[in-house]
Amino acid sequence: MNTRTTIRRGLSTVALASTAALAIPGTAFAVEAPNVTVATGINTATFTITAPESALAGCLGPWIHTEADAIAILNSPTLDVANNPLNWLVGNPVSPITPNGDRNSDGSLNYVYPEPGQTEVAKIPYIADGEYVAGSLCMGWDGAATWALTQTPFTIGSPDSSPGPGGSATGSLGSLSFGS
Repeated sequence: MNTRTTIRRGLSTVALASTAALAIPGTAFAVEAPNVTVATGINTATFTITAPESALAGCLGPWIHTEADAIAILNSPTLDVANNPLNWLVGNPVSPITPNGDRNSDGSLNYVYPEPGQTEVAKIPYIADGEYVAGSLCMGWDGAATWALTQTPFTIGSPDSSPGPGGSATGSLGSLSFGS
């Protein structure tokens, strides 16, 4: 079984069972977070994700939320992203739109699964102007799955900074890199 299958099966299990092994901060066998860079264009973003050697089962990403959704996830009383980075994969992300479809119409990948020590590129087209946060996860294994999350904020275009109905234009993402 390859890394891509292992991660997809792991995510399917998490989605169905709503329980997953927690990533325990400070353990000797904690996996490193992936290295992520982003280049933005006109309504597009290109992510380069490098899996660390310690990612025994590889990495995946990007899972993109609006900045407002990212703030809500990080401040949620029920989602403990710091101790369970898989909680980043909740809600209605901006991308991936279809979790099983990882190819764009031109054949390029919009969601990648780099294996330990490898780098892969994901291109995300058709992103509206706004503030976003992309999350990329890596999995390690020490008898139980441990996860590490890198959150990468980015901006597309010139987003309107005025608050929407019932919303606020202020907020803080705090620390944008979690490792466990």
